[in-house]
Amino acid sequence: MIILIKKYVDFFSFSTIIYYKTIIFKVFTVKYMNNQSGILQLNSIKKNNRQALLRELYLGGPMSRVELSRRLNCNGTTTTRGIRNLMECGLVLEGQLEKIQQGRPRRILKFNSAKMKSIGIEISPGKIVAIIADLSGKILLRDQVRFSVDIESDELMACLDEVTDRLLAEVPKDERLGVGVATFGHFHHDSRIIEKAAGFHAIEHTDIEKHFIKKFNIKPEIIDGTLALAYNQTQTRQSGQGICVTLNLGRGIGHVVTINGKAVSTRDSHPGEFGHTSCEINGLLCSCGRRGCLETVSSIGALLKKVSEEYRPMEFDELCSTWHKNPVLTDIVNYAATYLAAGIANLINITVPDKLILCGELLKLGDQFTDKLKEQLKEYAIQQLIEYLDISIPKFDSYSISLGATSPLIRKFFE
Repeated sequence: MIILIKKYVDFFSFSTIIYYKTIIFKVFTVKYMNNQSGILQLNSIKKNNRQALLRELYLGGPMSRVELSRRLNCNGTTTTRGIRNLMECGLVLEGQLEKIQQGRPRRILKFNSAKMKSIGIEISPGKIVAIIADLSGKILLRDQVRFSVDIESDELMACLDEVTDRLLAEVPKDERLGVGVATFGHFHHDSRIIEKAAGFHAIEHTDIEKHFIKKFNIKPEIIDGTLALAYNQTQTRQSGQGICVTLNLGRGIGHVVTINGKAVSTRDSHPGEFGHTSCEINGLLCSCGRRGCLETVSSIGALLKKVSEEYRPMEFDELCSTWHKNPVLTDIVNYAATYLAAGIANLINITVPDKLILCGELLKLGDQFTDKLKEQLKEYAIQQLIEYLDISIPKFDSYSISLGATSPLIRKFFE
């Protein structure tokens, strides 16, 4: 096409040649770049650049434009343009000057985590726990409602509305990232309705998403509670690397396997049923309808039931403060720890993780309980696997799952 233009150059003025060259270039661009297999759109490139810059500041912490360009392997002009746009949106702030050995001082950039807020809600047997958090995961407000485990479905939704109303009132609409709901039970693949929740029937067949849309005109991100806990524990680059098994030990017993921060789950976004693996043939009847599940031996409910039968009824907090002083209670707790350790050892032997994170209310039993657990793990797990395993036991926080419920919102924000 360029040859044709040159051939007839005598019949065209210079300006006309430039005009036709421009037309030919545009036709070439449309024909070869706007194809169905992959449309190269400038706006999409700019958006991807901005997201990459923002994500690096979020994960890597404050840094200069030069350092940001180096980490992302892009030129300074691209970085400057992207940062300018992010600063106009209020998502990036300029900080202090950084002195260097040679050259001019560099202005430090930092991610403005306070720009947007997300609401995280945990629905579990006996309680609704909720938080407002910024983009860094800092909890700004806490709230919760407690109720009987035998609550009816309509009463449960009324409690959920009460908490949600209070939190929404605290966050201006233009600062809301969204609402994340972590819940208890097994989801249906398509509808996200909980089909089965052992021991918590009020949540069964409840369409939480539809309820939120109708009541608040908000579509929530619904996530399994143990999955939310795992995301909360593996949200940083360092903590999320490799194969990690996170265990939620409490009224139920759940687990999540993550690989480089991404959960391994079923088609229903369900991480599995570790608490309902068999540990005793023809053992006690479980709330799931089967016998001998791990939860019938090592969950909080199982402990309290056995304590009531062999000693006297008591609340879990009382058990936590007295069990190591009483031989009967010590035997009961150690028995539960032994079975739990055997189950976890099987999980380690199968998944071969780099890291094991133990979380949940059961760990309120204290250091003596966790020491017993570690001791038994060494006995039941393959030595080569347990020897190099990083075992982490973070301090118990009753708001960890509700904070983890905001993880899908934050992940989508940075995609």
